Amino acid sequence: MELSEADAAQIAQRAQEAFVAAPGATWWWTALRQPARFLPYGRQDGVERLSRLLPPETMVVLVVTDDERAPWPMFEGALQDIAAMLREVRTFELWLAPRANDWLVFDTHENMLVVTGALVGAMDAPMDGHGAKV
Repeated sequence: MELSEADAAQIAQRAQEAFVAAPGATWWWTALRQPARFLPYGRQDGVERLSRLLPPETMVVLVVTDDERAPWPMFEGALQDIAAMLREVRTFELWLAPRANDWLVFDTHENMLVVTGALVGAMDAPMDGHGAKV
């Protein structure tokens, strides 16, 4: 579902305030104020890599930046639906965030995922013998 301009502006503003040290940067992932994890995927499937970060039913906002300044088109849906949509279009710069605004994941023109916020801590959490976070 495409978000209204007002909703999109609010989401962008909240993300900028929480995560971006230099809001004028074309690529926010180059100017983060919080620690980040950089996950290059090269020629591998970036959507597949993205899909492994979170449960498929996770509700996210997809922000299509494509090297442009705001306002950006934004869409909301379950990660599995957003991933399916991404497989059907050409590649572009984007970021994903939950409405709770506690993390961001960027997919960059350098074929790299950049993860910041609470998701970094979750990625670093110890795992049990079955691959579950403990």
